[in-house]
Amino acid sequence: MPIKVTFLHAFTWAILAMITFSHCGPPCDYPPRQLEQYNWNLIEINNSGVEPEIEYGNSGSKESFGLRLQFEMDAYNSPECPDNYYELLNPVIEFSIYAAQDFDQTHPAGALLNDYFVVRRVNTQSKLPEYLPISASLDAFYKVSSNYIEVDYILVHPPEYLGAYQFNVKLRFSNSESTTVSSRLFTLK
Repeated sequence: MPIKVTFLHAFTWAILAMITFSHCGPPCDYPPRQLEQYNWNLIEINNSGVEPEIEYGNSGSKESFGLRLQFEMDAYNSPECPDNYYELLNPVIEFSIYAAQDFDQTHPAGALLNDYFVVRRVNTQSKLPEYLPISASLDAFYKVSSNYIEVDYILVHPPEYLGAYQFNVKLRFSNSESTTVSSRLFTLK
């Protein structure tokens, strides 16, 4: 009898030790933290290589042009659980790209250019780039695992007119507020 009781005590203590010293505790059922977006930045990129690179000059090829939208969020803390994510306080619900100059005959200055750009992202399984409609980028502005986000928009229909362009990205948030981020004046040739 004492052997069975000792074995039962040892087994119970082993189970308690596993629960205490491992991550087998209760699931994280608290609500995700909410973060506020700030510090938007829109920069020009060159998509002619394996990975898009920042364009540091004042001009580039219209055939490999793209825009990188970068933003940071405040109040970022380490997640308490490994699979935790963060929700943006006011996620982007509408994304629009415009040029401040005439782009072609059907897109004068200020006309919507969303159909002329695609989102470039790397497939997590195949590790190959994918090119998706702009609407696919809205996911990047909702649930995040980092306080710094970059989204690449690649121009797939170059402008009819060569010259200097300034691109504007308008973001509308779930609270009905909006902001516009502008690139610098950049010459497409």
